[in-house]
Amino acid sequence: MPAESKIQMLRLFSDCLELSDPSGDGWTVHGELKKAYNKEKVTATNRSINWLLQTTVSEDFVAFGPKVVWHALQHTVRLFLVLERDNQFLQKLLNPGDEIKKSINPSQAASISHWLALLASERTLVKMVVDAGSFMHLGGFDWVEDDITPSHFVKALPIMYNFGSLALLDSTAKLEALIEFELKEIFEKTAWTPKFILESISKKETVDNDQGDSKCCSMCGDDYSCLGVGVVAPRWITFVECTKTNHKFHCACSEFHQKRDVTQSSCSSNGTGDDERDVDDELPHSSNDSVDSDEDADEVYPPEALD
Repeated sequence: MPAESKIQMLRLFSDCLELSDPSGDGWTVHGELKKAYNKEKVTATNRSINWLLQTTVSEDFVAFGPKVVWHALQHTVRLFLVLERDNQFLQKLLNPGDEIKKSINPSQAASISHWLALLASERTLVKMVVDAGSFMHLGGFDWVEDDITPSHFVKALPIMYNFGSLALLDSTAKLEALIEFELKEIFEKTAWTPKFILESISKKETVDNDQGDSKCCSMCGDDYSCLGVGVVAPRWITFVECTKTNHKFHCACSEFHQKRDVTQSSCSSNGTGDDERDVDDELPHSSNDSVDSDEDADEVYPPEALD
């Protein structure tokens, strides 16, 4: 359904949307509009979720729980990534010529663009969402030890919703300026220049990274040795996280382990970083003994929203 049609319906029923109940219809509508955000073919400021935020920003009675905070965190990160991808703010800021554009490696350019978008989201909205989770003593957040009374807690929720909504709307309108700020700060810290970044992400032959070169992407083989920073190993991170949850049936950890040509014992004893200390000695086997089902988990937004 087009954004215009959704907004027309919201105008009719906005007074009926209940935000004072964490499981109310108002939050259900919030969640559905956030999920459909990337499917609406209008400018960012004209999308239906933004209209709803503008309409409900001054609500006096607001209550929300862990699911709402989780949806807000996902929407915040996805919003910055999608807007940067659609508007190509990095390319506008670097301003490469036509000849240089032809030599740019799209995957490396996208990686740096996403990096800047994540930095911008972390500086503004993500911090507010994390603070909300801490304030509400939600699992997985660092709790804030305070002596707040129940009445003050209830009064604080509408204020948090108000500030969060205004910050989201403001960031949507000013994302290019936020990306530019992050880029300038990186230039100051690393002494990089636009010319250096363009040369670093120019097309090169991909590298076979089965041996785990820390300066190359372990998935696509893109070489980031010129930059030397901001490089992670996504397959290793996935392996570590999957191991912490006792692995899922048919996960790719065994294949990843075999490609690195290491044994189970060396994987746990010869780690390359502190994050590897929690990796169990055992790898998954072809059985259902360690299968963890997600069927009972709360609904989450899949990453394909960027497609």
